[in-house]
Amino acid sequence: MMYLLLTLMSVALILLADKKSKYEKLFLGLAISSALAQGLFSWWKDREGAIMQDNLREELKAAHVLLENNQSLLQAQERTIGSLIFNVQTSEEGKRRFVGCFEDLSRMAEYRDRALRFEGLICDDGVAVFGFNRDAIQLVEFFFFTNAEVNHVLSGVRLGDRFVDEGNVVQITSTNELGIIDGLMNEMLPQKSGHPIEQAKAQDRILERLETVLRYAYRAETITMRWAQNTQGERCSLIVDFSYAANPLAVQKRMLNASLEFWMPELDSLYGLTVKDFNSRLIQKCYRVGIEPKVRARDIAGMNEVHTRKEKTKTFPYKE
Repeated sequence: MMYLLLTLMSVALILLADKKSKYEKLFLGLAISSALAQGLFSWWKDREGAIMQDNLREELKAAHVLLENNQSLLQAQERTIGSLIFNVQTSEEGKRRFVGCFEDLSRMAEYRDRALRFEGLICDDGVAVFGFNRDAIQLVEFFFFTNAEVNHVLSGVRLGDRFVDEGNVVQITSTNELGIIDGLMNEMLPQKSGHPIEQAKAQDRILERLETVLRYAYRAETITMRWAQNTQGERCSLIVDFSYAANPLAVQKRMLNASLEFWMPELDSLYGLTVKDFNSRLIQKCYRVGIEPKVRARDIAGMNEVHTRKEKTKTFPYKE
């Protein structure tokens, strides 16, 4: 606006200088002075703008440096938290609280068509969770959560007493304990890959998951896996042999053997499943070939009692 006023003043003064010759020199001098003032003002504003731009550039540069430092600090904190989750020993109290989450899930399932009763078995290396049908006779679902995963779940917001809204909808979010559990249960296993390195890693994950189910749901003490080949020397199936004790608490154990065979199309179909679907499919396969789960609903309470009794004995404050 200031530039416009100065320019109009300059033009007006020049026009007046042409019409009134007696004041020509005066008006001409004023016009030149106005033009010089305009130029000086313009230069000053440009200089001020340049200084402001330089200051903004410095501030932006400082902000970028601060952002990079904060990102580095955040990454370091994430690594520290990740290390703690994987290395901190999970307390017995924490595991009992974790099992309590599945007790809440059991209560919720009572109001659904496919009601499941969840039982949590506290282990030294984590928590095994068994989902039985309404009559608690048949095992339907199974999950094993390592100590690190239990710690991860316990880092979430605890589900309060009022977790059902006015519309009878359970308030489960990705940041509370049940939401984190749901994410772990529905974690996707790797897809089958055409790249040899990626496929080797994916295969290890599948076989590791298979061993986990057999170890905790079928009490497998030893597990061996071997590949069968066809006449062309190509792999055609995976044979899994495992042994378990008829009575794991007996002084002289009597070991029994069982075997599963996965033909390659069946094995390939296990890639890309969720952990929940993978475990359920393996349990159903065992039922089809006559292999029953070796952990029943009524066994879990007894085993937890034994585990708790040992822990209480170990932590008893008045022992010698």
